[in-house]
Amino acid sequence: MTLLRHKRLANAIKALVKEHHEWRQGCINILAAENVSSPSVREIVASDLMHRYSEYEAHDIGKRWDEGGRYVIEIERIAEDAAKKLFKAKHVELRPVSGHVAIASVIMSMVGVGGRSLEVKGANGGHEWYYLAKHLKPVSYTPDWLPFDTAEWNIDVEGAKRKIRDAKPSLIILGASFYLFPHPTREMREAADDVGSAIVYDGAHVLGLIAGKEWPNPLERGADILTGSTHKSFPGPQKGIVLSNDSEMLQRVRMTIYPGMLTNHHLMNVAALGYAMLEFLDFGEAYARQVGRNAKALAESLHEHGLDVI
Repeated sequence: MTLLRHKRLANAIKALVKEHHEWRQGCINILAAENVSSPSVREIVASDLMHRYSEYEAHDIGKRWDEGGRYVIEIERIAEDAAKKLFKAKHVELRPVSGHVAIASVIMSMVGVGGRSLEVKGANGGHEWYYLAKHLKPVSYTPDWLPFDTAEWNIDVEGAKRKIRDAKPSLIILGASFYLFPHPTREMREAADDVGSAIVYDGAHVLGLIAGKEWPNPLERGADILTGSTHKSFPGPQKGIVLSNDSEMLQRVRMTIYPGMLTNHHLMNVAALGYAMLEFLDFGEAYARQVGRNAKALAESLHEHGLDVI
């Protein structure tokens, strides 16, 4: 390699990364979208896998377009089995590179042109996914909002049932960025069945609590699909996941993810996520309980110092 022409700036980046790392050892960033992975997970992220491609269509992970995938295939099989066991799901898709990509792939595969969605409005803690999805490709469906009880800070169950039966949406989107209580998946299932709607639960912020059994598993309460980010309450690498017990429905999502939304699915993070899920199978329930204890202790302390805590 020739002499680095921009050595001063290159060294500045390395120094800033080091300073950032040292700074992070002594502070806590109160951001719900961040977590810290184990040293073993971080070691895998920095492995040779970060340089590699290994594409496959649909869900035949044994048939790759790229050579040199003999070990990757086994890694992905172990990771998939861990996800199925951890979340009690029959089918899993590990290729989304983020929770955003995971839920967007579900929306794009489930809501066709002229379709309709029902979701939680942003003012009530929801993502308002339509405004994000419409930038990925021409999207021609009508979004609408589930009735919300701000006093209880949860979906208005009876109002939502009426709206589902009236609107007949293709997809009902539950889950949120900010919420205090599990959304009423079981109650929405009854109305969804009446009009043939699918239900996806965006578990991005509570995925670790679901895996640790501190939050109800939406798949056990009637959701067709569970999506999530793997780096928020779940302490894995930055990635997304899609889980379902319906093989046909998940296959539609897979065909949207590849090749429509990505080709390389960041193999180092697949392997790191597999390792993190195996860690969670051993230690996750205690971890999730401690997350709850920490949150309550923080809230009580803030309240004692005169701050309003929701």
